[in-house]
Amino acid sequence: MSLFKVVVLASITAAYGCSNEDLVNTKLHQTIALQKHTSGFAAACKGKLSMKSEYTGDVEIPAITSISCDDMDKKSEFFSPLSEADIEALEEQIKKINNVE
Repeated sequence: MSLFKVVVLASITAAYGCSNEDLVNTKLHQTIALQKHTSGFAAACKGKLSMKSEYTGDVEIPAITSISCDDMDKKSEFFSPLSEADIEALEEQIKKINNVE
């Protein structure tokens, strides 16, 4: 899970000029990355977990989600440094999200 803790920080390119298939593919990869990040955060939470989503209606940023926890397991792999393999996988995920070959 540590791989996905920084995916949310990855820059997302504009979807303008893309085909509908490209847009759907981009949104699919964004959703998968966000779900994995959220799952990792939730797994590291030992206390009360809360989540709030605001749907914007914007194609590029369709939702703004905030999650919080009042007691986190600091030893969770969610907080561990990225390995070389994690970094390579993250690079591939960012390329998929941004439709970069």
